[in-house]
Amino acid sequence: MLIPQMEQLIRAVLKRQGIHTLFVDTYGVESEKSLPSLLAMPDTARILGESLQFELQAMLVEQSGPNLRHNTAHGLLDDAQAWSASSVYIWWLCLKLVVVPLWNMTQPAEDEVSDEADAATPPGSGSDTPTGS
Repeated sequence: MLIPQMEQLIRAVLKRQGIHTLFVDTYGVESEKSLPSLLAMPDTARILGESLQFELQAMLVEQSGPNLRHNTAHGLLDDAQAWSASSVYIWWLCLKLVVVPLWNMTQPAEDEVSDEADAATPPGSGSDTPTGS
């Protein structure tokens, strides 16, 4: 269930950036691009970063890699692959992509922290005050 959600997450991020994620066939029918097509787009590398794009492509869609998306989507994922290091890694990567931005939102910016520390220090108690005055 995680891999289709990952595909939708990537699609939503691209749409939010104004990237067109649909394609139109010869009959004029619009369809969403699949994950391999989304990851192959240059805009994806620009938005997600080249290293994340490479990781997702290598883990989810490359035939020479674990190919987790294909195996999951087509019912080919067996127990050994479901519990493999590749599956655990992609689970960890998804968790990181969700938790790190939330963590960053809850942490005050460094500028705010230093401003608060300066405001909490009473005047004249700093190390710049001469000791004999």
